[in-house]
Amino acid sequence: MRGALVPVGTRYFATRMESAAGAQRLRASWPHHEVAPLSSGTAALAVALRACRRLRPVAAPRVIVPGYGCPSLIAACVAAGCEPVLVDLQPGRWGYSNELQAALTGEVVAVLAVDLLGVGDGAAELGALCNPRGIPIVQDSAQSIPPDPRRDWSADLVVLSFGRGKPLNLLGGGALLYRAAVADAVRTEFASLPVAADAGLPQRLKGVAYNLLTARTPYALVRKLPGLGLGDTRYEALTAPRRLDPRTCGAIATALDAYEAQPDPAQQWLQESLPQLEAAGYRALAGSRWPAHPARLLRFPLLAPDPATARRADDALSRAGLGSSRMYERELPRIDGLPANVSRQGPLPNAAALAARLLTLPLHHRVRRDDAGSIVAILLSCVER
Repeated sequence: MRGALVPVGTRYFATRMESAAGAQRLRASWPHHEVAPLSSGTAALAVALRACRRLRPVAAPRVIVPGYGCPSLIAACVAAGCEPVLVDLQPGRWGYSNELQAALTGEVVAVLAVDLLGVGDGAAELGALCNPRGIPIVQDSAQSIPPDPRRDWSADLVVLSFGRGKPLNLLGGGALLYRAAVADAVRTEFASLPVAADAGLPQRLKGVAYNLLTARTPYALVRKLPGLGLGDTRYEALTAPRRLDPRTCGAIATALDAYEAQPDPAQQWLQESLPQLEAAGYRALAGSRWPAHPARLLRFPLLAPDPATARRADDALSRAGLGSSRMYERELPRIDGLPANVSRQGPLPNAAALAARLLTLPLHHRVRRDDAGSIVAILLSCVER
């Protein structure tokens, strides 16, 4: 059996440290921010938004959210007691459309700058609109650890996630990075949270199992099992946020060292094929950072020439076991299970168009050069001439 590539295959990093050493290493990892370790990336975002409510006390707090993204963005807003306000994207590009300016009413307590897959979050551009109004920007960096945080993290609040499928994979956990301007509000929210139980040996055993099951042959078998719903996008409410246990905090710093040392040749191989793919009608998903300024991506994002080609390419790549993913597949209001006040919003035509055309390709350590060549060949074969 040739096996199959998992769409996102970042290794689980099992190394653990003693509590005191772990906390010290964690602070040293991001020296320009204070660090509040939390039970998940969604919990970190919820705490960030609760802090924003303290900074801007209004009767009906609202948060600006991009019209395409993970439903966990909505779960964090709900847990923070804020109404999500969806704003459409720029046509064929990652970033808010010009509709954002009209949405920045006096009730808005935060704007989410989401770094989708590493293409950039546009926080620097958002500052020109938000800073004069005193509206905090929250940089959601759950899918990206940029190479230069000093340049890429310009906001006072930054959210990280360490769940399965994230750059630093600890199968759970998150962090809120914050600066002095918002420190009192964050510390007040953080101090009130209980501490999560130490996951200990069971979590490490889960991690070992994860590493084994995401290898080519086991994953080819696992994805055929009925009822697993691998890759399904569903809305799930956030359970009560907790502070991350001290020993797991130490694993974050160790995982960061391993992530930075891990090569990513697959991104270079696919990037070298971009001119050939663009000649066939594909486009790189442009953002504030990529592709003009190459950064380390979580997955390789392409816009197919049209929705039909996106479906054909995804089906063909999936049959070949080459780790294709359509990400969330639809704009946020159309994701199952969302609160009614979100599902009624729209229409969001640019977000819908992006969802219909977006393909993401694997970049992890299990991708070989011949895999990259096969991916490109299949993509080209799926374009109708």
